[in-house]
Amino acid sequence: PESVGPLLSRLRDDGETTDVRVAVARALGQYPGDRAFQGLIAALNKRELALNRAALDSLTTMTGEDFGLDANAWRAWYEQPDVGADRAFANGTEYLYPVYDRDISLLERIAFWSTPHFETPAPPAGLRPENERRTYDDSGNDEES
Repeated sequence: PESVGPLLSRLRDDGETTDVRVAVARALGQYPGDRAFQGLIAALNKRELALNRAALDSLTTMTGEDFGLDANAWRAWYEQPDVGADRAFANGTEYLYPVYDRDISLLERIAFWSTPHFETPAPPAGLRPENERRTYDDSGNDEES
């Protein structure tokens, strides 16, 4: 996809804020492919632990494997003849965008009649099946049926 290139340039930019680079590492998890994989492996060696963890989460999502923060172990696995770029992403799991998660507050516990509704993880809109029901009609037709 076209977005991988700009995302990788932000990920590699040491002058970029850590928060942006963490968000980029998370976003790259939805694009299983060699370029994103190599960029995420490079992010495992950066100084920021949050960036390391985000890269690891994306690598695990892409591949279904978990070699921890060891970039050499990831590379060795990827370069095995029976893995390679062809099969590396076959066991990956579906990418779900991260959501904010919090505990229920005391006030929310007391007001038992008003249940809080939290966002649930889901694939990004561009990765959802076309036949899935959406909040808005994507066809551009504003008339009601």
